[in-house]
Amino acid sequence: MLDQLKKEGLITDDQALKYHLDFLLKASCIELTRDASGKIVKARITREGQVVDYLEK
Repeated sequence: MLDQLKKEGLITDDQALKYHLDFLLKASCIELTRDASGKIVKARITREGQVVDYLEK
């Protein structure tokens, strides 16, 4: 996932992405899907994350 985000120019700092993903995971706003090697391949917004997104708009 990180490689794809970098290729698309959406992220440049690995540590910033890690920080934000950790925060969203701890707040139960996202769920991550990993492949057999442990690499993140997909992030899904949970119902809790949808509520936060709605409140911010």
